[in-house]
Amino acid sequence: MDGFFKALTWELLLPMIIKYGIKLLIIAVLFIGLSFIRQFLKLANVVMNKNRVDVTLIPFTLSVIGISLRTLLFITLISMLGIKITSFVALLGAAGLAIGLAFQGSLSNFASGVLILIFRPFNVGDYIDSQGNKGFVEEIQLLYTVIDTEENKKIVMPNSAVYSNIIAVDVNKTK
Repeated sequence: MDGFFKALTWELLLPMIIKYGIKLLIIAVLFIGLSFIRQFLKLANVVMNKNRVDVTLIPFTLSVIGISLRTLLFITLISMLGIKITSFVALLGAAGLAIGLAFQGSLSNFASGVLILIFRPFNVGDYIDSQGNKGFVEEIQLLYTVIDTEENKKIVMPNSAVYSNIIAVDVNKTK
């Protein structure tokens, strides 16, 4: 009789253990994954600061890495739930295309900003002439460049306009 109850108990408990055990495993993977991503981003921040990566590029790079790792974790969790990820990845690709087309101008400014920060045709403090706008470069952001003119005006120029046109840098003038 005692063996009967043990067998009956296992027959009832085993499906519940499997059902809730998988859910607990998914929750554990979520928390462990998010913790790993946080630690990885902290380490990447330290490494980039030690290697003197441009201060403007550090937050952008960490953001891209964080979003990419969280997306990968999300796709992994979805596949653990048994959902087919091929349709999800196709949907993600279509959404990316739609967002890319919607932000085409901003993405052009962003790409130009990254190129300016990498190739450094001019630096903060340089006197430049771009599109008839002359002045000292005050800021180089990811989407725009700020110039202080000699008339004490601030000109905010989109990076795509700056990078795609002739830039005259006067090496004799310094701020």
